[in-house]
Amino acid sequence: MIGLELDNMRIKLGIKRKKLKRKKKAKKKKKKTRKVKIPLGLGKKDPRDLLAQLVDLNIVKFLKPAKMADLKGETNCLGSIQERLSDMMPDPSYAQLR
Repeated sequence: MIGLELDNMRIKLGIKRKKLKRKKKAKKKKKKTRKVKIPLGLGKKDPRDLLAQLVDLNIVKFLKPAKMADLKGETNCLGSIQERLSDMMPDPSYAQLR
C-alpha cells in the first residue's frame, strides 16, 4: 500500500526510482593440492619391496594371519537376561559397539 503511494508521488513529481546496488558474491578460492616429493629411487620400486624393507628395519611388524575363533571373549549371557527383566536399557558395552 505504501509502495503504491510512493510510486504515485514519484510519477507526479517526475522523480525516477533509484536502483538498488547489489553486492557481488565472493568467489570461493580453490585449495591447491600439495605434491608429495618422493625421495630418489623410492618411486620406481614395487610396494611389496618397500614393505619388505620396512619389516627388515623393524618399522612395520609382520603379523601372522588370525581367525575369528582366536579372539578372546564370550557373550555376556547374564547381562542379556538382566536387560530382558528391566525396563530401562543399560548403556552398551564396548563389544556391542564394535
